[in-house]
Amino acid sequence: MKEKAFLFFTAFGFMMTLVFCTLSCSYAETGNVILWNKLGSDQEVLESEIGENGSMVGSNYAYESAQHGNGYIRKAVGQYLKFPASIVEQIKSRGTIELWITPKVPKPVPYRYGIFGFIGAPYGHYGVPSESHFGLKWGDTVTGRGFEASIMFNGVTIHTPVESEQFVAEVGGPFHVAMSWDINGIAGTEDTLRVYRDGEIVGSTTNLWDPQGEVEKDIILGYGPDSGGYDKFISDNLIIWDYAKTDFSDRFNEDPTFPFPDGTIAFAGSDSYPDDMDIYIMNGNGSDIRPFIVHQANDISPAFSPDGEKLVFVSDRSSQWAIYIINTDGTDFHKVPDSEFSFQGDIVNNAVNWSPDSQKLIYMATDNTGGLGIINLDGSGKTILTTEGVGDGLYNTVYGVSWGATSDELIVHMLASVWQQNIFKYSISNDTWTQMTLDNTPSHAMDAAVSISGQNIVFTRRADVSQLYDLYTMENLPGAQSANLTYLGLQEGAFYPEWINNDEQIIFSYNIKGTQQWQTGIINADGSNFKILTPLSPPQYAMYPTWTSKTVCHVKGDLNGDSIIDDSDFILLRASLGKCTGDSAYNLDADYDEDGCVSFSDYSTWYRRYYLKR
Repeated sequence: MKEKAFLFFTAFGFMMTLVFCTLSCSYAETGNVILWNKLGSDQEVLESEIGENGSMVGSNYAYESAQHGNGYIRKAVGQYLKFPASIVEQIKSRGTIELWITPKVPKPVPYRYGIFGFIGAPYGHYGVPSESHFGLKWGDTVTGRGFEASIMFNGVTIHTPVESEQFVAEVGGPFHVAMSWDINGIAGTEDTLRVYRDGEIVGSTTNLWDPQGEVEKDIILGYGPDSGGYDKFISDNLIIWDYAKTDFSDRFNEDPTFPFPDGTIAFAGSDSYPDDMDIYIMNGNGSDIRPFIVHQANDISPAFSPDGEKLVFVSDRSSQWAIYIINTDGTDFHKVPDSEFSFQGDIVNNAVNWSPDSQKLIYMATDNTGGLGIINLDGSGKTILTTEGVGDGLYNTVYGVSWGATSDELIVHMLASVWQQNIFKYSISNDTWTQMTLDNTPSHAMDAAVSISGQNIVFTRRADVSQLYDLYTMENLPGAQSANLTYLGLQEGAFYPEWINNDEQIIFSYNIKGTQQWQTGIINADGSNFKILTPLSPPQYAMYPTWTSKTVCHVKGDLNGDSIIDDSDFILLRASLGKCTGDSAYNLDADYDEDGCVSFSDYSTWYRRYYLKR
């Protein structure tokens, strides 16, 4: 959940006002979907994915492009959708209704089409019963103000205050709306009813209603009372829950029943890719994205240890790429001694990874002439493996590394030319290389990872030079037949896969051709249920995903270690300003540029990360 805090800051002779968010590490919301209807066709309306079926009133309507495929839009007055009143019986005390809206006008216009009823039937008219048990509307017919939610039983209506300023939408740009309620208080607060737009609260009230009230009305969608109020907005993907939901960061996932993994996903993210990359973490369903490692340099290629106790990544913060490790509780952050390396290009492909016993690391040890390194976590036992002569001497450039099924096997993505890339397995004890993906099956294979069981390999490939890369799996045998998991075609690509959740699913980076739009995706191991977890929400670019079954709560910038960034951290930051190593108030976690002193540049980093980005 998010709370607001207002603080005044005085330093270097001036004053600023801050408004920032309290970020919790995890969420404990639980409940069930009692209705899911896609609203994208007659069949979809009449046959809900979950729960009671809907019906159409009137015949002058259509289905047009919306957030998730198509959505319903009425083309004349008196047209709307309805769902049975029996649903209302299940959610009188608490619940949530959410859906997507695609506007065809930027806002309601008073006296012409002054109010849009996303949920409910404001003011009735044209044979529609006046009001509804649950209402969510945009506009108020006269003043042109914003959103309002309402609950009505036994003739008594409570509602949130109408937004004082009108919301102006982008025509054709979908936005998400929701109302949630709990007679006993939402998520431990005094709020009983809230309105959300795109995941943010835009209205709330503490008023109460009668949860024992008689149920008399159906649930109505897509209505407007004005004569010109039709053909103005498209509704799609209606979901109703039996609890008061407060986190809508999963709103971009169409299917609310998707079996998202538990645990934590880390990734490298930025709003200015390929620069300013930081390490972020999020819940397994893509919710609660928050910064974990923040620095002015680039931090990329994160990987959780198999035991879930540590996170390794590579960074250029010391003017050269090197390996860094941090415990997942935020302690013992350090650079691995003697782990510097260089590489070709702007981005490292799977530059570092763990041994199965979480005791050693494999990494790109030298430069673009090839070479692999194996090193202990404390920097001892460093071994450099040459890649000269691999594949009859054709392959000499390492582009990605991971450990195999045992501590004796390495899986390496090797490059002969831009059009000839393959996956090799290296036996440490025998000092032998085996080509896993043969030149004709296919010759553009890269970014390989062995399954947790050791039985299979996932990798990316492209069928020809006109396409981007798809995900493939194969048995962990040389030249084994590969199976295509994704069919992304000419404009999309999949990279950097990792097996998760007992080999039931795979996470990966997803890219749109010709853009720098990098997102994190998830797919079942059989190729079903492809989902995007980070749909261009801050940070805008999300790459190199890695997963652990453990819940990770450390938040970089959390200076007092309570897993929350709030005013107490701000006080510690302010107390550290101007302090250097040796001073009692010096705080290493506030020294972002690691120059030994907490300066205004460190404060600027904290402010930019934890206010401007949230």
